[in-house]
Amino acid sequence: MATFSIQEAFSFGWKTTLKNFWFILGVVVVMLAVNIGFSILQNGMGESGLVFLMFIASIVISFIMQVGLIAIFLKLAKGEKAEFKELFTTTKPVLSFAGASIITAAAVMVGFVFFIIPGIILSIMFMFSTYLIVEKGMGPIEALKKSVEMTKGSRLKLFGFLILTVLLNFVGVIALFIGLLITIPVIAFATIYIYRALEKNAPAKASVTA
Repeated sequence: MATFSIQEAFSFGWKTTLKNFWFILGVVVVMLAVNIGFSILQNGMGESGLVFLMFIASIVISFIMQVGLIAIFLKLAKGEKAEFKELFTTTKPVLSFAGASIITAAAVMVGFVFFIIPGIILSIMFMFSTYLIVEKGMGPIEALKKSVEMTKGSRLKLFGFLILTVLLNFVGVIALFIGLLITIPVIAFATIYIYRALEKNAPAKASVTA
């Protein structure tokens, strides 16, 4: 059975964040600038029909930046050099990423409607699908199945990890939100550490069976 150490994951997340902090901060600033720019443009259009088109464009750019951000973090986690332009140029997995994100969000939402616990379980089962899409080039369904397989036997431990991430981000919020500039990348790198540990030992053929 594949396993991982939560302590080692957070240790890796902390060290990798400190090593790349200023670059990560620059990426965050660029993303905020793009989002603020879209908000200003939409507000300046008033009731114009272009507002809807700008809204769609902002969603597309958001997905592109999310894919680019994951690609950057995956590179940094491997000790490789990443560039700012990758935030916008890693476009190939965008459709698969959007598909998996929408399927996951819908499934988790339905799960939360039915007494919350199913939603938590589904979010854990699907938590590595986007990494598989960006790094392995998988389609949305294939990535979701693979994530289910990877998390099998480790879901209780992953739940404990997620609880710790919530607590860590809470600390970041208490620190006037500035702490989130540390806690969010630490959690991202810790998650990638666990993803790699489970992906390395997961069966080659994914299955949706529990």
